[in-house]
Amino acid sequence: MKKYVVILISILLLAPCVGAQTFKRTTKTPGFFIPKGALQTGARRENLPPVEQMRYHGQQAPIVVEMQRQAQEKAKQEQIEKQKQEALAKLKKEQEDSKSQKISTAENDKENTSNNKDETDLTQFSEGSSSPDLPLVEISPEDEAKFTQILIEYHNDVEAISQNRTVRNQRLINMIADFVDKDRSI
Repeated sequence: MKKYVVILISILLLAPCVGAQTFKRTTKTPGFFIPKGALQTGARRENLPPVEQMRYHGQQAPIVVEMQRQAQEKAKQEQIEKQKQEALAKLKKEQEDSKSQKISTAENDKENTSNNKDETDLTQFSEGSSSPDLPLVEISPEDEAKFTQILIEYHNDVEAISQNRTVRNQRLINMIADFVDKDRSI
C-alpha cells in the first residue's frame, strides 16, 4: 500500500513539469511604441565607402597605403616570375637543341668508334682512364634509344614538377609495381 502512495505522490509532483513542457508560448506586443525594425536582429548592410576611399585625419588610411604597397610588390613578383619562366623556357630549348646535337654526334661517333676500336683501347690504356682488366661494353642502338627516351621522360617530369603539375610516368609506375621489398642476407 505504501508503494502505491509513493507512486501517486510522484505522479502528482511530476504532472506540472509535463504540463510546462507542452505549454505554448506566444510573443506579445508591448504596450508602448517601438520603431519598426528596432527588434529585428537580422544583419543589415551598412553603407560604407570602399576601402580605397577611406580617410583617416584627412589622409589615406594606413590600411589603404598597405594594400597599395602589397599590390605593387605582387606585381613585381609576378614580373620576376614571368622573367624566370621565359629564361627557363629559353634554357630548356637550348638544352634540347644540345641534346639532339649530342645524340646525332654520338651516333656518328659510334660508327667511327666501331672502325677504330683497337685505337681507342690503346689510348684509354695509355691515358690510364680505365683499367685494362675491365672489358668495354658496347651499347646497342636499341639500348641507346631506350636511354635517350628515359632522359627525355626525366626532363619532362622535372619540368612538370617544377610547374607544380602532376606527373604520371607509366614506365616508372610499372617499375615500382614490379618491385618486391625483400631482405637478402649475405
